[in-house]
Amino acid sequence: MKARLGWAFSEEPTSGTVFGPVSPEDTRKMKPTCIIPARKNSKRLKNKNKLLLNGKSLVLYAIEAARESKVFSRIIVTSDDMEILELAYRMRILPHKRPWRLAGDEVELKEVCAQLLGLLYTTLTEEFAMLSPANPFRTAEDIRNCYKLLMGSDANTVMSVVKFDHCPQGALMKKGKYVTPYWGNEYIKNSQQLKQLYRGDGSIVFCKTRPFLENFKVGFYGKKVLPYFMERSIDIDTKEDFEHAEFLMKNGK
Repeated sequence: MKARLGWAFSEEPTSGTVFGPVSPEDTRKMKPTCIIPARKNSKRLKNKNKLLLNGKSLVLYAIEAARESKVFSRIIVTSDDMEILELAYRMRILPHKRPWRLAGDEVELKEVCAQLLGLLYTTLTEEFAMLSPANPFRTAEDIRNCYKLLMGSDANTVMSVVKFDHCPQGALMKKGKYVTPYWGNEYIKNSQQLKQLYRGDGSIVFCKTRPFLENFKVGFYGKKVLPYFMERSIDIDTKEDFEHAEFLMKNGK
């Protein structure tokens, strides 16, 4: 397996590049890079990225959507799971063996992307996207739309978002044996009186590479972030999320 996967086992930058020398002029001509992060362990849902939904693993949904979009010059699956790396290899997708230090529960995806972009430092494309396997309802058309939105604006990032089902302004926190409004009493109002808020659903984050690296501390939430509103979206994080996704798939919703 090690010999077959080749550069999948280049966990840290060594000398040169994993793809061979490419001039800056060549990289400007390249289509964006796609990064699919799919680590082995999931805290809430065991082996989440390998779960079969309608006969396909969640990571396979992400790979197929990326490939079908025809937006990317290369698609990279980064994982510490050998079965996922093997799947990427069989699909003729570039596998990247994630370092153990970037495979923990508290590691942020911006760190994973930055490490991988560091490996590609002489073949960096001007844009890259991150696709989470946790949302199988993302389509190739969604990816193309996000890319067009990024390239047709002065934004540094385009992020797929969905509405909050319930107003987060009404959140409560526990203090001792009591609860109190998390954001303060001024937000305890009828939902009609509160602003509609959104959250990133993890389906697609499309970034311009240089601004992302220069503003690494804020990650994907830097300056000039444009929203892309998802029509169908489930961010699978729990067994209940997965069962809901199964229901929607089986019923064609």
